[in-house]
Amino acid sequence: MSQVGNTARRLPPLVRKGLVVTAVLGLLLVALSMVDGLVAERLAARQSAVAVVQGTVGGLQTTGGVLLSVPVITKRTVERRVKLLEDDPNDTRFIKEHRIEVVRTVLHVLPDSLTTQVRLKVKPKRSGLYEVPSYNAVVSLAGEFSARDLDELRRVEADRDVQWAEALLIVLNSESRTLRAVSEFKLGGRALELQSGGYASYSGPAVKPPVDLLRTADRIPFSIRLELVGSEALMVLPLARSSNTTIESDWPHPKFLGGQSPGAEQTSAAGFKANWTTLGLSRNFGQQWYGDQVSKQLSADEAFAVAAIGVQQYQPADVYQRNYRAVHYAVLVIALTLLAFFIWEHAGRKPLHGMHYLFVGLALAVFYVLLLALSEHLAFGMAYLTAAAALVVLIGVYLAGVAKSAAQGAMAGAGLAGLYATLYLILISEDYALLMGATLLFGVLAAVMLVTRRLDWAALGKRSDA
Repeated sequence: MSQVGNTARRLPPLVRKGLVVTAVLGLLLVALSMVDGLVAERLAARQSAVAVVQGTVGGLQTTGGVLLSVPVITKRTVERRVKLLEDDPNDTRFIKEHRIEVVRTVLHVLPDSLTTQVRLKVKPKRSGLYEVPSYNAVVSLAGEFSARDLDELRRVEADRDVQWAEALLIVLNSESRTLRAVSEFKLGGRALELQSGGYASYSGPAVKPPVDLLRTADRIPFSIRLELVGSEALMVLPLARSSNTTIESDWPHPKFLGGQSPGAEQTSAAGFKANWTTLGLSRNFGQQWYGDQVSKQLSADEAFAVAAIGVQQYQPADVYQRNYRAVHYAVLVIALTLLAFFIWEHAGRKPLHGMHYLFVGLALAVFYVLLLALSEHLAFGMAYLTAAAALVVLIGVYLAGVAKSAAQGAMAGAGLAGLYATLYLILISEDYALLMGATLLFGVLAAVMLVTRRLDWAALGKRSDA
């Protein structure tokens, strides 16, 4: 131990203090890793709260697809070769046998035109400490089916029987349990009796269209009004030869989803309104098909997932994202602060003990725990202001006592206040966080290099020895 102590004393004072500061920084990195784990733990708790809310009101919803399903029975004659004497293995004679095979399939037809209007009212739902954006949605659908999509079925064929009486007009929803009301469902101007229907993984309200409409009408208009609930996001299926979709909401931070972006969009603090115009030519499947495959390579579920458009109730840089950012910038902030104290100590002849560095570093690390705890109960800006003010006052008063100078303590507090104000701007920035962080790092490094460019570090070391 004495040899280690003697070796340490033989090192230049600047080197010894540098090692002390490095050791303090290493201890603080361990503390910061624990803070990072704490943020992850709280984020996991929030995700559990989101799961609870989604269990009651549902998660991402997909709605708005209108589909006409018509069963078709086809008879065909099948020819096969059978042995004349089936029990005789030596008999090689065959005869042709004909039998009638009955095949039942369902033809699914899309509307010729479809207009969808969605009004979303977002209402945060609380689960414990956490608020999760949920919504009530009113979905109004209007459109029509065209005779040209039914002409092939209307043609009489001897070996085919179209089951017009069993046809269903279905509104596709991803979760039927989230449906709260069907306030209107009219077909050809008639209000029909509702029943449950489904296709692929979707289900929803359905009606039996009148046979006379299906067999003779040139246009079959419909109008539907649904009310449903959900959370996270709402997707719409613009399934028609020509469709127009409008979504408006009081949520000010939309994130548009799906393979097509809105053609028109208005966003303000009061909410947003977005419009899509979609043509059937842009789909990778046609207006009608049989069964659950819209094509040989593509299932209906896969095709609908690609065709869906919608919006997410996006939370820009929420509390935990900002806390993550803050912790990730912590190493930079603490290192810059300790470096400033190191230069201040040696250039200004204000000796600081290793314990001073440790206490200041611990205060800087505790700031992030305090910020996390406050931000779960206050708006992030207020939480940050409270935690930063407490930290600046604490370190300012502490250094004023260490340096025996209130002015120097105030100067240190002012420097910290400027640093944490800059950090706040980085945390709340969405698109320029990396640019601002890199600029801050380069600016501080440049300032330190310029301020200390005339310092004689060797002379400082000799002065410390003396």
